[in-house]
Amino acid sequence: MTDESRRQTEAIERAERMTVRHMCGVTVKDKKSSEELRQRRGIDSVSDVIRRSRLRWFGLGLANPDRIYKTRVSGF
Repeated sequence: MTDESRRQTEAIERAERMTVRHMCGVTVKDKKSSEELRQRRGIDSVSDVIRRSRLRWFGLGLANPDRIYKTRVSGF
């Protein structure tokens, strides 16, 4: 991962943490972990969602094997 993509990922995760805290009505002073708040709301981490999407795109994840783009990617 390049420095630029690492910074972008960190910025996305930081925004996610702030958004989840706002949705739960919790401040940093309440000392609740972001993971606990995500579990309380029943949502996945943005990093996990992006990772699954990338794996699906490359045909390593949950994608349907009959998809056209997968056969095109594997044909290269």
